[in-house]
Order: sequence, then structure tokens, then C-alpha cells
Amino acid sequence: MFRFVVVCLLALGLCAACSDDSSSSDMDRMPPPTGDGDGDGTSGMGGDGDGDMGDDMMDGSPFGTDPTRNDVTPGAICARLAVIQCAGEQVCCDTPSADQASCEADAESACTTGLGLDAVAGDAAVGFDAAAAAAAITMYENRAMQCDPSAPAWALSPDGFTGAFTGTLGPGEDCMPEGGLEADLPVIFAALASCTNVATQACLPTETTWTCEPRGGADAACFTDLNCQDGLFCDPALTTMGTCKARKAAGEACLTANECSSAVCKDSVCGADDDVQAAYCL
Repeated sequence: MFRFVVVCLLALGLCAACSDDSSSSDMDRMPPPTGDGDGDGTSGMGGDGDGDMGDDMMDGSPFGTDPTRNDVTPGAICARLAVIQCAGEQVCCDTPSADQASCEADAESACTTGLGLDAVAGDAAVGFDAAAAAAAITMYENRAMQCDPSAPAWALSPDGFTGAFTGTLGPGEDCMPEGGLEADLPVIFAALASCTNVATQACLPTETTWTCEPRGGADAACFTDLNCQDGLFCDPALTTMGTCKARKAAGEACLTANECSSAVCKDSVCGADDDVQAAYCL
């Protein structure tokens, strides 16, 4: 479930851990609605135009029917995202790679053991906001229900999953975790998401310090995409040598999904914004 991990990594601006596996990232298969995701989207794939699933799809829906299904807390985030991700593939992909149950098992394992997203969310430093998380997951689900191919780009935006992490540290504060870069990955990821006002600042590690600094423009120093302003990515990321660069257009060469404006990198080429199959299929 490589792509599923990418969905999560893109949400945290950490997609340097992703590489093109001859398909778009799990994020690339992350789906949204053709509306703005706030409940007023147009109908599609069983949707009824009000951002909720139509009655036909709700009967035995692969996305689930419990009205509180998206009210997740740390420990249950990966499982819920796995259901949505795999339901999206079943509904939107012409040739799903696996049955939904197998897909969900692999996706949840990749999220919990590979990334440790639930552990990151449970770290007090990130200031997890349950209401914001529920809203983001619901938007993600609505988009998946309607097979909207713009979901990857949405996840990269300030309106994506990063809103669930409100942070606890202000400008200039020390955000270095105990152990620095030798710490466990979930601890490092939590530290990188520990600054407040994620739209304007992020934790920036250097050779000697980790502090909450303003997000930079083109050519600014960075450690993750979170250190760069919207429309830019960090290259190379997860090193203290990174600089912010403009995201690439469809057809340009890529190694990772976050390099592309569409957030889709398939067969080492940035995908188009409207390619449903690239966005949903493994």
C-alpha cells in the first residue's frame, strides 16, 4: 500500500520518503468531490450533490454507513483512512488491484507500522484537533465518493490534512525532539508538525538547531515541504541541504508525488490534474 503511505506523508509534508513505484502515490489515489469538499459538491458516482452519498450508495456502501465513522481519534485514524482509500479504488478504478478487505489490511499496516500516523497524532506536541481531523476525513471521503482526481493536490494544500495538527510551539521556539534525527520516525514526524499556524510556519532543522520558522519562498532552506510556501516542494527533503523549488507541471520528470502540481507521479512522469485512473488505481 505504497500510495496510502504517500497520502499520509503528503499531509505532513514528508513525501521525500516516497518514490515512484510505477504508479502514483497512495495519495495519488486519494479521491475528493467535484465541489469544494464542504458539502456543496456536485453529484457523481452515487453522490446526490449535497456532499453526502446518495441512497443507492449508502445501502451497503464500501465507505461505511455509521454517521460517526469519521469522528476518529489517534489509534483509529489509519484504519478509517484505509477504508476510504480502498473504497475509492473499488468505486473509481477500472481495474482494482485487490479486494477491499485485503486492500484495507495492507493499507492500515503501511500507515501504522510504516509511518506511525496514529502515533504522530497521539503526540502532544502536534496539538491534534479531533474536529478538524473529522472535517478533513469527511472531505476526503466525499471526494473519494465522487472520484474527483484533484484529491492529491487538495491534500498538499493548507485545506488538507495538516489542519488536524494545530501545533504547540510558537515562532522561534525550539522544536527539536529528544534524540534529534536519531529519534524514532514517528517522534521526528511529530516534531516536524509541532509548530502552530502551519499555513505560515514550520519546524526547520539545521545542522545545529530545530526552530519554528516562517515558510520560505523559492530557493529558501527547507527540511520538508512544510518549510516551503504553497506551490513549492523541498528538494532534497529530509536533509539540511534542501531548498524550495516550484512544483512541476504534467509531463515533467519526477521521482516523488510531491514534486508535481497534481501530486501524481506515475512512471516517473507528473500526471495530469484530471486523470482519475492515476489518482485512484494502485
